[in-house]
Amino acid sequence: MRFWDASAVVPALVRESKTREILSLLREDEGMAVWWTTQVECASALSCRLADGTFDLRHFDQSVDRMAVLLNE
Repeated sequence: MRFWDASAVVPALVRESKTREILSLLREDEGMAVWWTTQVECASALSCRLADGTFDLRHFDQSVDRMAVLLNE
């Protein structure tokens, strides 16, 4: 089991330069330990992408849905 913070969770939700590496680590060990604020921090990062135009609402919603599944398993 690894400790995951928002800087690792966000690339698992959206395509970034470290996404491939993060997904590989997640496949090796699906156990996630997260701090209670990680979901809030991730939602904030995703909201910033929506606000700056990086995301449209559909991509934002998809990412939030993926976050819910990933962090609640």
